[in-house]
Amino acid sequence: MISLIRASMTHENAAQMMREFFTREIIGRLAEKLEVPQPRLRVALVASQLMGLAMARFIVRMEPIASADPETLIAAYAPTVQRYLTGPLPGDDAARRRKVSRPRH
Repeated sequence: MISLIRASMTHENAAQMMREFFTREIIGRLAEKLEVPQPRLRVALVASQLMGLAMARFIVRMEPIASADPETLIAAYAPTVQRYLTGPLPGDDAARRRKVSRPRH
């Protein structure tokens, strides 16, 4: 996965593979399970955080992130990830209105 992230920075084919993988395997599957407004946006926000963490830690090797212990990173990232998944986001009210106004078949 790290190689694909690295390659996606400079090669459009690799970037397309990365987008397709995240869209199909991660964003789509997790969004189906969330019962909150804007589930695809929420999962994409989480994915962006984790991809940024992977870049900073394993590709750029930005200190002190590169050498931080996993527990520290989990404690730092968990509140943001949780907020993305369950907290209010801009546009939630509009998404709720769209969902309520759609007729069910």
